[in-house]
Amino acid sequence: GFLFVYWSDLPEVRALEDFRPNVVTELYADDGQQIGSFALQRRVLLTYDQIPSVLKDAVIVTEDQHFFEHWGIDLPRVLQAAWRNARHMRTVEGASTLTMQIAGTLFLDRTDRSPRRKIQEMLLAMQVERHYSKQQIFTLYANQIYLAHGNYGLAAASQFYFGKPVKELSLTEAALLAGLAKGPSYSPVLFPARALARRNLVLQRLEAEKKIDRAQMQQAMQQPLGLRLQYPRNDLAPYFIEEIRKYLER
Repeated sequence: GFLFVYWSDLPEVRALEDFRPNVVTELYADDGQQIGSFALQRRVLLTYDQIPSVLKDAVIVTEDQHFFEHWGIDLPRVLQAAWRNARHMRTVEGASTLTMQIAGTLFLDRTDRSPRRKIQEMLLAMQVERHYSKQQIFTLYANQIYLAHGNYGLAAASQFYFGKPVKELSLTEAALLAGLAKGPSYSPVLFPARALARRNLVLQRLEAEKKIDRAQMQQAMQQPLGLRLQYPRNDLAPYFIEEIRKYLER
């Protein structure tokens, strides 16, 4: 009866089959040169196979180390987080899996911290796991996660922070993006020291999970952030581009 009450008003998970996230609109001249772009959410869609292993590993060891084993809820992690939060008498550790984050972001209000919303998120995560493969769920996460400065998804963030596609990311760059998934407060643009510490924590997690060896970790931790910011440029013909934007908006 308890589960039925919380289940009764949950959205239909199968709606994900028709989910079409916002992407970047790019404007080209007739010679093929990109001269502008518009975006409410700067996003470039990726397939699972386009995401390099180093980036998959960095995200999983940081956000959900048992992703390929659990069924939407990581019970050992839930119990561990509950114990630590009880000891500190406040929330110091979360236990959301990648699937729970997706369910909460797409179907619920994640600013709501109530137990009711958390239970709904868990139930939704179980339903998502029933209907979709781990590869599909990870791909959805990789395209949906907010990575600060208007960038949604790993591909858009890779272009913005490093000026390259995800397939060319180095170990340190992949670790930085994975660390940024924790929230905009780890932005390497606004909080470089905090972002560096978070990146190095991801590197330590990769070494602890045997994804890299100790020498690779130590060498990577000595590297700077290495940002090459690529802000969208609409300065070639700004008045014309603005007229096009208004036209498209209408």
